Amino acid sequence: MTPFFERLVVLAGQTDSYEQGSVLLEEFVGVKVSDSTLYRATQKKGEQAGKILAEQQSAITLERDRENQEPCNTYGAVDGSMINIRGEGWKECKLGRLYRSEDIATQSQAQRIEQSVYAAHLGESDDFINKFEQVIRVNKGGEDSLILLGDGATWIDKYVQL
Repeated sequence: MTPFFERLVVLAGQTDSYEQGSVLLEEFVGVKVSDSTLYRATQKKGEQAGKILAEQQSAITLERDRENQEPCNTYGAVDGSMINIRGEGWKECKLGRLYRSEDIATQSQAQRIEQSVYAAHLGESDDFINKFEQVIRVNKGGEDSLILLGDGATWIDKYVQL
């Protein structure tokens, strides 16, 4: 499989189902690829990405001028969502986003976050919290206040009370 076609297969694997991705590839590229091939290609790329992220996790930082950095608020937003994993059933995917008040830009009457970092985990909250805590340690300024935003889920409430 050429690198370009491999990227197409993995992209098609991101649709609602591997079967739908197979249909899209045939319609748009004219090549029939089975849904099991899409699944295997997507899983392989996911494993490769996971290894890269595990090796580089401590390097995920916001670009900053650390010497001239004024203390400000650091915001952490966390949530979870249940997803149905084929062959495994329902699991909760947890996601955390970290950004600083200086990363919020106001344009006309709207605000947007210009830069942030994320931590994600499929599985237990303790494993996610360990990942998110590492992101906080690397990115939060020493004098910053940490403000954690969440919806009050039990695992988030326990995390806040740590």
